[in-house]
Amino acid sequence: RDNGGGAIYLSYVGKNSANYSAIIANCDFNNCEATTYGGAINIHITQPDSHSANIQGCTFTNNKAGKSGGAIYAIGRDLLTIQHSTFTNNEAANGSSLWVTVGWYNKKTEDGDQFNLYGNTFEFKPSQTNPINVYVKSNSLNEGFNPNANIFIGHCTFIAANIDGNSQKHLVVDEDGTFQSLVFTECNCIQGAENTVSINAASKPNLENAFHYNCNNIDQCPSGSEKPPA
Repeated sequence: RDNGGGAIYLSYVGKNSANYSAIIANCDFNNCEATTYGGAINIHITQPDSHSANIQGCTFTNNKAGKSGGAIYAIGRDLLTIQHSTFTNNEAANGSSLWVTVGWYNKKTEDGDQFNLYGNTFEFKPSQTNPINVYVKSNSLNEGFNPNANIFIGHCTFIAANIDGNSQKHLVVDEDGTFQSLVFTECNCIQGAENTVSINAASKPNLENAFHYNCNNIDQCPSGSEKPPA
């Protein structure tokens, strides 16, 4: 598909759109492809306080996007949750498994836009054309606008053989507009060294017990003290 979303294109737009909640559960996405964004799924949420998308218990295998989000590409304004899903050998120039931007840029009263990433497994084959597995960023903010992007990540496993942390990453979190909050709710298992994760934020979150490096199984990762987001 040229507009992205090789299998599903999910879009909430328009000032008068009603409250919607989408749940994609226990689905398998295999060998889906988009020339642009979201090899399997493209999610576009542009309205506040009324829309949510929840992806749970799904598998994404060998999906491909020409630009970003080999499995999933998402613009998440209100509430986006991806949990207990497995991503294997997806491909994209940025975000082979996942590319997500969180928050909104031009509403002064915006507050509490949220992205939850919990209990997933992300496995990829890093290469020069497939360098980043999971890419998450906050939306840019117009001058004088309050931070509204909230990101919660916990109990995820990141797998890649022979990853070179100098140019290849399991996880990149970029602060474009200031985060309202960035929380690692539980330890995450990283098969690789510390330089395979990049957290770029003006105010660094608490990374104590956020990652267990050179980890081969999530059971090696001590459980955190915080419960996963509802």
